[in-house]
Parts: sequence; C-alpha cells; structure tokens
Amino acid sequence: MERNFEESKQELGLDHFAMRTYTGLQRHLAISMVSLLFLVRVTLGLRAATQDHWTVPQTRQVVNTLVDQELSPQERQRRLDRDLSKAAYWQKRSKTAEVSHRKRRLRDLAKAGVDLARARRCPVWLDST
Repeated sequence: MERNFEESKQELGLDHFAMRTYTGLQRHLAISMVSLLFLVRVTLGLRAATQDHWTVPQTRQVVNTLVDQELSPQERQRRLDRDLSKAAYWQKRSKTAEVSHRKRRLRDLAKAGVDLARARRCPVWLDST
C-alpha cells in the first residue's frame, strides 16, 4: 500500500491536492489509484508484448503524449518517437546494470561460501521470479 502511495505521489500528482473536505480527498485518492491501476496494467501489457522491462514512468510519458489533444499529428509522432527512444535507452541501460549487479551478487555469495545450487528455493507462491 505504501508503494502505491509513493508511486501515486510521483507519477499521478497525489501530492498536488488542495482540498477542503474529506470527501474531496477521498475522490482525489480514488482517481489517483484508478489512474495508477491503469498505468500498471498498460505497463504489464507492454512488458508481455515487447519482452522489454517497461516502467510506470515510461508508460506514463508515452500515454501523456498519446492523449495530448493540443498536439498536431506530426508533433505527436515526433514526441512519441522521442519518448520511445528514451524508453529504449533506459531499458537497455537497466538491463546492463541488472546483469552487472547479478554477477557481483553471485560473486559475493561465492566468496561467502554460499552454494546456490544447494540452497532451498521458496515455494512457488513466494517466488518473485
């Protein structure tokens, strides 16, 4: 739940509310959570369709470009190309970092005498991979 609020504050403007009533706050929270749910579902769909590691901020940027009605079709396409290029760059960089960190963790575990081949695995319902 805390992670939802953190992402909502960062991505959906949850920290930009200025309400006078509790009802207004509840409505703002509800809209923010539904918006976050939409972005997460689109992000998961993009991950499944492209095999790339899309993030919610990357998805939000692309969605913002697609729904901006003030942009001409040419400007929308230019910005969409830019957004997709940035996303591809950060995804490639993230993948490189992930591989590097994994190698370092495995090396550190080996130095500590941990044999992962003999380690017990979590039950499937706890496994995060």
